[in-house]
Amino acid sequence: MGTFDSISSALSGLYAQRQALDVAAQNIANASTAGYTRQRVDMQSVGTLSVPGLWSKPAGIPGGVAVTGVVRVQDAFVQAQVRDSHAVQAQLTQTAGTMSSIESLFTEPSTTGLSEQLAGLWGAFQDVANQPGDTGVRASLLQKATTVTDWLNNAATSLSAQAAGMTAQIGALVGQVNDASSRLAALNGSIAAVTVSGVAANELSDQRDQLALQLSQLVGGTVVTDDAGNVNVRLGGRELVSGTNASALGVTTAGGQTLVRWTADGTTASIPGGQVKALVDGVDTVVPQWTARLDQVASALASQVNALHQTGYDLNGTLGTPLFSGTTAASISVAITDPRRVAASSVAPTAGKASLDAGIAASIGRLSIGAGSPDAVYRQLVTDLGQTVQTANDRVTMQDAIAASADAAQQSASGVSTDEEMTSIVTYQRAYEACSRVLTAVDSTLDTLINHTGLVGRA
Repeated sequence: MGTFDSISSALSGLYAQRQALDVAAQNIANASTAGYTRQRVDMQSVGTLSVPGLWSKPAGIPGGVAVTGVVRVQDAFVQAQVRDSHAVQAQLTQTAGTMSSIESLFTEPSTTGLSEQLAGLWGAFQDVANQPGDTGVRASLLQKATTVTDWLNNAATSLSAQAAGMTAQIGALVGQVNDASSRLAALNGSIAAVTVSGVAANELSDQRDQLALQLSQLVGGTVVTDDAGNVNVRLGGRELVSGTNASALGVTTAGGQTLVRWTADGTTASIPGGQVKALVDGVDTVVPQWTARLDQVASALASQVNALHQTGYDLNGTLGTPLFSGTTAASISVAITDPRRVAASSVAPTAGKASLDAGIAASIGRLSIGAGSPDAVYRQLVTDLGQTVQTANDRVTMQDAIAASADAAQQSASGVSTDEEMTSIVTYQRAYEACSRVLTAVDSTLDTLINHTGLVGRA
């Protein structure tokens, strides 16, 4: 190995250690940057030529070090776990939020809840039973009945408003999906171009991974990397992102169902998870389910009260008519306005004179008792809703722990440890200094060879 070979080896070491120092500094600078993946300099020793020249003999001595690349320290399996866990987390969190919003409509126990209003209605019927000839008491009963129907109407309206709000939110999130997928496709092209030029595209790759994570949180899907290095996203077997191409989604409402469609051909898109999945389920399934349960309360109230009321007689001596019209929470209302038409008596009029019997009013006042009473139906609704909300919150808590574990694994594999980087900096610094000392030693050797060789013995 010649003297100048030592210079070349030492120089290559200086270049390699300097680049390693630069990368370590980049890691430390981005230790708090969201989505940043730790980078590492890969080095390889440079050997002698494997095929010697004519009439030459290889020295067999290494020829320095070369940087083969700056790579991101990443575990593909952990990355997939992070995306999957966050997709489920986003879906469950959105579902729990929907359930909590529905629960907020049923303020039980409270003085403003339906239980209190129903109790007031049954009490008003008992008051009529105690004072059947007092039209003021009967007018108070109609007011109590109107309060109950207003509560049911308002609850049904609020549920419909929640569904409309979620539909609007779906549209906004689908817009985010289209934006993220377009940017991801553009990054696929940019990374391919940069890589071909021989420049590392690590920062662009970090941005692409963040977009893939965002899409997972929005719509779930499957993220795959093809042989060309492109990150593609599939929804239900169809490509949302394929290379540099991104397919757009849209939202339509048909037949009472909210549908996410591919804008290219109008076919329904299969949304496997994420926030959009939870919102679509909320609009199409969850809100209608609890609206139907509220309708059961309204139906039980109207049918049971009307069944008895129509068998009684009012103060005019005529047979009673339905007290309530409508059988759903949205449509139920008080059908009569004249207090005298409250059919409280179970005795038919005699000689054209109405009876002051109040057997029907007393019977209606006891409708709160029994397994199938409006109160029982409503209590079961509130109980089931509370259990559903608790279950949804418990699932979120468990999934939060799973997502946190995945994030910790990713941080361990790809995150920046400032202590580790500082140790690496010291290592690279000592290696750089050692390479410098090699150059100093070679310089001293050359100085001796050039300036001092042959001087011994001279006068």
